[in-house]
Amino acid sequence: MLSPRAEGMMQETFPSILCADDDLEVLERLKEFFTLQGFIVLTATNGVEACLQVKRWAPRAVILDLFIPRLGGTGTLGRIHAIDPTLPVIMTTDSGEGLAMVSNA
Repeated sequence: MLSPRAEGMMQETFPSILCADDDLEVLERLKEFFTLQGFIVLTATNGVEACLQVKRWAPRAVILDLFIPRLGGTGTLGRIHAIDPTLPVIMTTDSGEGLAMVSNA
């Protein structure tokens, strides 16, 4: 466990991004890609875990699966923006239903 000072230094020194997806293969590919781009990559496999990661580590951006379990993508997005309204969140999905869902929101 890092001290609060070490955590603060990590946030200031290294750009971090949170990738949240329940598909472990997708999560691993995202982690590999962004690590190669120089990011510290945090991961979460459900919405509750994603919110806890945002609260604890304050990443600079989030990539969030629209159909993530435990809160769903839109529920998780709402909670993330309650923690930090300025945090950029990119919503993703591999489902054709995703566009209709977002269009109706």
